[in-house]
Amino acid sequence: MNHFRGEEVVFKLPGITLRGERWGDPDGLPVIALHGWLDNAGSFDFLAPELKSINLVALDLAGHGKSDHRPLVAAYNVWLDVAEVLAVAEQLGWTTFGLLGHSRGAMISTILAGSFPEKVTHLALIEAIVPQPIPPEEAPAQLASSINITRTLARKPLREHPNYESAVVARTHGMTELTLEDARALARRGVVKRGNGYSWANDYKVMAPSEVKFTREQVEAFISCLSLEVLIFAGKQGIINSFHQLDEWLEKYPNLRRIELEGDHHLHMSTNYRAVATYCNTYFKTDPKDLLKQKAGRQ
Repeated sequence: MNHFRGEEVVFKLPGITLRGERWGDPDGLPVIALHGWLDNAGSFDFLAPELKSINLVALDLAGHGKSDHRPLVAAYNVWLDVAEVLAVAEQLGWTTFGLLGHSRGAMISTILAGSFPEKVTHLALIEAIVPQPIPPEEAPAQLASSINITRTLARKPLREHPNYESAVVARTHGMTELTLEDARALARRGVVKRGNGYSWANDYKVMAPSEVKFTREQVEAFISCLSLEVLIFAGKQGIINSFHQLDEWLEKYPNLRRIELEGDHHLHMSTNYRAVATYCNTYFKTDPKDLLKQKAGRQ
């Protein structure tokens, strides 16, 4: 499948430039789409053209795709992405907006929505909800590990592939396997020519663990601040259902709504994007806070 491309957009922020693509209706509901770890805005190539009456900006997050790398000798911590997404929204002139996040992008979306609930009108999450928490006593080891791995990755030479297609094929065998069609969608923004070969443009430092991770109590605090109905898409062959605290939170917080669909961790791409779009189109044309009030009234 070869969907039309979105309009290229550029956001010059203090110290970094982010890029992405804009899709849909300029007068529609403002929505920012955030991709997963090692992906880019091409993650939404299949889904974006199916979404109706929204003004969608899909970002390449820092260190991914066509966006700049962070110059710091530090890990790519999610709270830095939160500040950058807010800066993008400000440049767009959006005082409120919806969020559509996949995997790491879903985690960023939840943290942003929990911290700034007055800014977020809709929250649709794919295959993740919050970062994996750790016990507080593991913080020293977490920091040491992050710094050591980040320094090693910063010195690692880029892997070069002899041709474009071999770079695409290499991406099908990542941490979560991708179809060749999905890898090609990501390669469109993610593979660049370097010398006599081709490399993925992602900053190697994005593979380092965060220097500091939230505790279970802290991640739940972000969830507890969400004052709207939240869609959580779970692939039947995905990974979110293995997150053991999810069922507990679904029971505790009635505003969290899990939608289980056929597909894996990237179910919003070629696998099952139409089904995801069907739910999103209904969700984005409603007021999730009203949905929450209606649900409370039926209980």
